[in-house]
Amino acid sequence: MPLQLWTLTIVIATAAVTIVAFKRYGLFLQLMLDATATVERGEWWRVVTSALVHGDYMHLAINMWVLYNLGSLLELLLGGPATATVYAAGVICGSLAGLARNRRTAQYRAVGASGGVSAVLAMSIVLLPTMPMRVMFVPVDIPAWIFGLFYVSYSFYGMKKLNDGIGHDAHLGGLAVGVLAGLVVHARM
Repeated sequence: MPLQLWTLTIVIATAAVTIVAFKRYGLFLQLMLDATATVERGEWWRVVTSALVHGDYMHLAINMWVLYNLGSLLELLLGGPATATVYAAGVICGSLAGLARNRRTAQYRAVGASGGVSAVLAMSIVLLPTMPMRVMFVPVDIPAWIFGLFYVSYSFYGMKKLNDGIGHDAHLGGLAVGVLAGLVVHARM
């Protein structure tokens, strides 16, 4: 498989910034999505920069593993600029979904690329619905569209019922972007 430079660049940049931010906590705080800083102080760059930092190494590894695999696939199908655009739109919509849902919570904070990763995931599923996918640590392939239904259901459930520190609202914002982008591309094929 040829090297997919756009996806690889996003993965390397995100990993590098996260690792540096783990050592320089002030940088971590400046990059994270902070409701008060973003909305009240107008620091809207945080809607994007929050995707460059992660809560821990496992969070970083999972997001970058999924992004690298599915982003590389989309890059082969659509090219690097289109894949990067969908990823960026997912990051932005995921962050905005988190802000919208938590707008009354001044101490709302979020980090991670889950909105962008969810956009890439959803677009991959729309374009390749029968592609085999696996749930982590379960050694059974399932069609992508079934995986997608589980992921959407889990995200809605998590948003309503769980207080687990996961940005389920960001997942849903990114999923919406990926589904829409996938439908647009599919209609043009």
